[in-house]
Order: sequence, then structure tokens, then C-alpha cells
Amino acid sequence: MPEIPSRISSQPWRCPSCSGPLMNLGDVLMCLEERLSFPREHGMVFLLAPGRAERLSGLLPRLTAIRIEDGWRLSDYEHPELLPDVDPEHAQAPLWQQRKVSWDAVVGLLKRLYGASRLKVLDLGASSGWMSHRLAGLGHEVLACDPNPDGEVGLGAAGVLAGRRYFERIVCEMESLPLQDGSVDAVISSGSFHYAQSKESAMDEVCRVLKSGGAFVLTDTPIFSNREDGQLMSRQFAAVLEAEHGAGPWVDEPFLVHGQLKASLESRGLNVQAVHLKRGWRWKAYHFSSYLTSSTATADYPLISAVKSQAGGSF
Repeated sequence: MPEIPSRISSQPWRCPSCSGPLMNLGDVLMCLEERLSFPREHGMVFLLAPGRAERLSGLLPRLTAIRIEDGWRLSDYEHPELLPDVDPEHAQAPLWQQRKVSWDAVVGLLKRLYGASRLKVLDLGASSGWMSHRLAGLGHEVLACDPNPDGEVGLGAAGVLAGRRYFERIVCEMESLPLQDGSVDAVISSGSFHYAQSKESAMDEVCRVLKSGGAFVLTDTPIFSNREDGQLMSRQFAAVLEAEHGAGPWVDEPFLVHGQLKASLESRGLNVQAVHLKRGWRWKAYHFSSYLTSSTATADYPLISAVKSQAGGSF
């Protein structure tokens, strides 16, 4: 099992406050412009803008509690290093089956686009790091990004996996990525992009950090044909959260809309393709039961591939 490095990796780091460069001192990143320091603690680099950690402190414990109750704690799995493969009797098996299909599609897409090249990949909204772990196992340099450092369902839990196949863990937000322009080959977001507080800002950041020819890959995100169906789903989702957890949603609209997403990405100079994946019977049964118990149209969960043009594109 590899040893987790004691120093922060030599990335082209960017200050989340002033957007200037950060000086890497090994166990801390320094912004000389604003005299700010960003430490590495418990194997994670904390790169939230000043004040954001305090504002998130009211949200993250609620989100963490819900995810634990719903069976997403990494320690609940006997072999977390095998995710997305799980016991078919696990409570979240239908969703993990979906992620397994998506993971296989992501691997195939990266091979088609880049062959056997070793890529620098940003796992956007990495949660407990299962995909980061699998990407690192393929030989890629991986940066796992998530605002939640929790030790059970967040980046803190990912330390178990990072100790097997190392990847850098960064506590930050999608809307303020602490990386310099054009510094990663691919950005992959699995089951998380729809939770961005500002999806437009998050898309700006994704396009900014991607190299020309780099790919933004979006998976396991609910995408509706129109905004009204998504809004109806959101209201029903909020009612379920209130009934089962006594809490409301953490974003107003946890979904995307096909036409709006395509137009937003293309306006930023990305060539967009959607691949509709074949799901297994367990996922279809789970999805159909959800449809029968609600009055909303079901969402689509395609694999979205958006490749940044060689000329770049505006953001």
C-alpha cells in the first residue's frame, strides 16, 4: 500500500479569494497578495474562500446526516475499494448499478479520446472518492474536489482509498476551483454537478481549468426535457426530505435541462455529445417504481461529453 505524501502536490494552485497564484510551502499554500494561508490537514488541502467555510457550516452537517441515514457511509461497505461494485442486496444497489454502467462508459470514453495517455483528471464533487480511486488505479493523476471534508461520507473518508492509490483531496467548491487556467486534461462529475449552487458559475470554472482539447464528462445527473418537470421533481424531493429527515433541500433546483445544458456548454466553446446508456433491470425497476409513486416525468441520465475546442472558447 503506497504511503500518502506529507507535502502538497506541485499543482498550479490559484487563490480562491483573489485568483492569484499560491506559493506552495509543503504543508500550506500561501497567497502573498492577500496574506492568506490554506493548510493541508488530515491529508486534505483546504481551499475555501474566506467566509465560505463558515457559511457552509450550517449546510454540510445536514447534508452529511442525510447521506449517512441513506446508506452512503464508506465504512458501511465491506470492500469500498471495489466500488461501484456492491452486494446486490445493499440498500443503494440500484444506484450503484447505475454508477457501474456510467463508470464503464467513462473509461471507454477516455480511451477513445486520449488512448493510453496518462491524464490529469479533476473529480468534481468527488464525495468519498470512489471514482478518484478507480481513476488513479488506471494510472491517471487525480484531484478529488468536494466542499465536504466529513470523515464518513466526504473527502475525509476518502483517505482510506487514497492510501491505496494516491490522489490529492481538495476541499473547495465547484464555483471557485483553486487551479490555474488550462491545468487539467479532463473534468469528471459523477452524480454531483446538479448540486452546484450556481451551475453557470460552475460551468465557467470547468471551462477555465480545462486544457484545449480537454473533456468535461457529466454522469449520473438528472436531466429533464423541460424546466417545469424538473421543478415538480424538486418540490417532491423537498417534501421527501422534510418527511424523512426533517430538513429541506440544499439547492433550489437539483437538476439540469437538456436544451439549456447543451446551449450553455456550446456557448463556452465545448463540443457536446450525449450518450444514452443501457441500464440493468434493477435500475429500471427502481426508476419505474419512482415514476409510479410520483406525478412527474422521469429524468434522463445520459453520459454527457463536452470537449473544449482547440481554439479555447470564451468563459
